[in-house]
Amino acid sequence: MGKIQDVNAIYKILGLYEDIDRADSPVNLDSYLGYLDRMYIHWLGSGQYEIYNSIKGLYILGREATHQQVKSVVFGLIDNINKLEGGDA
Repeated sequence: MGKIQDVNAIYKILGLYEDIDRADSPVNLDSYLGYLDRMYIHWLGSGQYEIYNSIKGLYILGREATHQQVKSVVFGLIDNINKLEGGDA
């Protein structure tokens, strides 16, 4: 993935988390966790362990993670991706 795709993929985590409890949303805890699972496998395979570990932490916390925690991790990861790949997305 390129930088913009990486940032979008990470930002999607927050949107999915926010949609879990919306009645009109097809997102549930299983789909959120499934997405985290795919993302941490991707980042493990790319050798970016700091990003992998953060996503794995969200996966382990599951629904126990607060909105503020998820938001903080997501924006921290986006910052890390920007540093890795240079510049702003």
